[in-house]
Amino acid sequence: DSLATWRGTAAVVGSVALAVVVAIAVSPSIRHAATTIAHPRLTATSDDRVHESSTVLREIEQRSVFGAGGGSQTLQWSAPDGSVMFDRYAHDEYLQVAWKSGGVGLGLLLAMLGAFAARIRRGRREANSALWVGAVAGLCGLAASSALDFLWHVPVIPLVGAVLAGLCAPTKGNSL
Repeated sequence: DSLATWRGTAAVVGSVALAVVVAIAVSPSIRHAATTIAHPRLTATSDDRVHESSTVLREIEQRSVFGAGGGSQTLQWSAPDGSVMFDRYAHDEYLQVAWKSGGVGLGLLLAMLGAFAARIRRGRREANSALWVGAVAGLCGLAASSALDFLWHVPVIPLVGAVLAGLCAPTKGNSL
């Protein structure tokens, strides 16, 4: 029964993937749209992100203890063609926290993540193995993705992270 469910799911996912590939291959307008969307993102590096990260690191260096604050500061850098680029976000959650809240905020974030990790590790002893592994994998994916984009401003994403952390935390006792 479980194997049949997995086969059915794999068939649906495979069919959808095949339909997308065929649509891209057959339709010039869809192919153009897919290329336009994918080109700046599906590369080994993104020049904009590299310059943006360098700018954020310079900002962090100038205000390393308490950060720039919670206002609407913008990042500004020069592109290789000489144009001036602006952005309000670091597109890396950890750099964003360090930029806005400084070493104090980054330290507090790391302390919180460390406390979560310790609690999740203790939850391994009593949790369902598959559920625990899946929840930890989801949390690892969220942690890695957070270093690649500005995700936490979409409320459902941190909420999903909190649910995943709750699923793999111990249920007996309330101590950290």
